[in-house]
Amino acid sequence: MSDPANQLAEPDPVRQVCWTRVVHTVGTGAIFERRARKYQRLVRGPAFLGVVVPSVVGTMVLAWGANAASRPIVLWTAGILATLQIVLSVWALVARWDSSLAYALDSAAENHRLAAQFERLARTPPSDLQMRFDLLDAAYQARSDSDVKQVVSSSEKRFGLRSGLHRIQRPCVECGKIPVPDDPSLCSVCGR
Repeated sequence: MSDPANQLAEPDPVRQVCWTRVVHTVGTGAIFERRARKYQRLVRGPAFLGVVVPSVVGTMVLAWGANAASRPIVLWTAGILATLQIVLSVWALVARWDSSLAYALDSAAENHRLAAQFERLARTPPSDLQMRFDLLDAAYQARSDSDVKQVVSSSEKRFGLRSGLHRIQRPCVECGKIPVPDDPSLCSVCGR
């Protein structure tokens, strides 16, 4: 059985590549999990305002009545809340937060599935290792081609690298330390 921390010493080049793919897929999955959390919060905003605005206006009318004295306060409050709701809803539509959320969830799940399969191949290689690797690597390449179109920033890439290295307890090639995903060091490769 191979020790992931010593994967560089792994004599089998296919298993070495499997460990590298584990780092990449875990890291990419972590990047898209983080994005999914962000988009979930963003998508909830317009939905929340869609319920709150009519509720607040209705409550104000019920509390004060629709008399002439309270009408300007109700209309002014409703106007501000409705404007905020419209701006946020249009922004959500134009930015396609719902599509981004769906993609991030799909990518995170697929990358974690690929990571588990590559790790299984690296830890306990079957007799038909090369054939299974080739099939799995084709799926990895397809997923990777899709993910690269999502424009991953440099800081996200470093976060992904920290996540992947931390998962298999492999040290960074630059600083020699096993990174912690949410605690970046000053290393130029895995930190900042």
